[in-house]
Amino acid sequence: MSANLNPRPRRRISLPFVGLLCLLLGGGGGYFGNRWLSASKTAQEKPDDHKEEEKPSNQVEFKPERWAAAGVTIGTPRLQPFVDFAWRTGRIALNEEQLARVSTPVDGIVREVKVRLGQEVHAGEPLVVIESREVGQLRLELLKMESALAAEHEHADWLTITSTNAESLIKAIRQESTIIDIEKQFLNKPLGDWRQQLLVAYSKRNQARDQLKSVKAGLAGVPEATYRKVEMEAETAEATLKATLEEAKHHAHHSIHQVELKVKEAETALATTRARLMLLGFSTSDLANNDPLTQPHLASLVSIKAPFSGTLIEKKIAQGERVTADSQLLLIADVSRVWLQADVFDSDLNLVKSLTGKTIPFRISEDSPGDLKGTVIDPGQIFDKQSRAVTLTAWTDNPGRIWKPGQFVEVGLPKALDEKPVMLLPKSAIMRHESKVFVFVHVSEEDFQTRSVVLGRVAGKDVEIRSGLKPEDKVVLTGGFTLKSILLKELITGD
Repeated sequence: MSANLNPRPRRRISLPFVGLLCLLLGGGGGYFGNRWLSASKTAQEKPDDHKEEEKPSNQVEFKPERWAAAGVTIGTPRLQPFVDFAWRTGRIALNEEQLARVSTPVDGIVREVKVRLGQEVHAGEPLVVIESREVGQLRLELLKMESALAAEHEHADWLTITSTNAESLIKAIRQESTIIDIEKQFLNKPLGDWRQQLLVAYSKRNQARDQLKSVKAGLAGVPEATYRKVEMEAETAEATLKATLEEAKHHAHHSIHQVELKVKEAETALATTRARLMLLGFSTSDLANNDPLTQPHLASLVSIKAPFSGTLIEKKIAQGERVTADSQLLLIADVSRVWLQADVFDSDLNLVKSLTGKTIPFRISEDSPGDLKGTVIDPGQIFDKQSRAVTLTAWTDNPGRIWKPGQFVEVGLPKALDEKPVMLLPKSAIMRHESKVFVFVHVSEEDFQTRSVVLGRVAGKDVEIRSGLKPEDKVVLTGGFTLKSILLKELITGD
């Protein structure tokens, strides 16, 4: 409104005028409607250069400080492809990819429940403590296996040392070292039974050899029988030493191989027992200090831990209750992301066949915000025998846990798509008076004018504007009813 316009005097409105105003707000008053919708044309037909410029009858003044209270918002038309949706009933469901039905792997008695319903839990956090005889027996068996393995390692170490020393002794004997040198070399080295066997055989061989040499030296005075006897004894001693050396060598290798097998066997038994305990929920750190004898009251306890971070949404146990291996104890779900599901019938199958990976809208009701989106995981594969529908599944983030599984929503299935951008306005921007359709356009800081528009297709809360506006026009998106009431009031109070 121009600054040089004279203010209009206040007028009292009588009860008949109030009734007329209500009639106009409901759609009456064709005279007034035609007048302020065609004000521009009238002003051109009747110019008057001698009169002060008057405000057009299709213009209303409304100060910015009053906009918020009246709910007035302003924006330009949106240019985007036209998409319409078929809205179908859907529901919020748990994300079954992040759903854990926690059970116990053993029979036992619940000794402690560490969590409460609705509590946020973290991966690996203890949830329930169960006392189990099976666990106690396994931990005792583990202790036994650990002791057996330690003994086998000790035996293997000892046998390795003695076998190594025996091989060194065999080498010294074959090098014809003297008994005195051998005794000095192996004085404090463990040899087991091989020290005596090898040294005795070596000494006998040396004695027999020396005796044979003596007989040979005095051969002229030695009977033939005696010579043959001494010679045979020397050969026997030589053969005995050789056999003893070979036996010692092979026995050393065989003994090491056997003890290695026993060590592996003990390690396997230990690993098997440890794996059985780990299958029951024990970690490596839990079993690192396994000593059920010093803490027998803890030996039979097993802690059931959370498989991932989530919310405890169901609890079916109490302290002191007896449970079995097939008992479900708790239900944990990650509700930071939920599923959006809708039943799709034959008539809508063509709307969902290519939606995998694409986003679709959903809403609580027709009046709820339209910017809620879900990403389609599966458009549905199998018909339910009873409902004769396939289930479309999408996921959506759930910040603040606002979506509750089981909650009903409306899911939008795209049914019309126009790739060419069209001009869209929300339905709240459209005003009607009799047969006239118009919007309010913000023309100056405090002034708004009506603008006739031609409507097109409707998509949810949006309506297509086919003519009457330009993309840069500033349109009243909400609160237009207040401007319409002020304009009609001014027309009633008259010029």
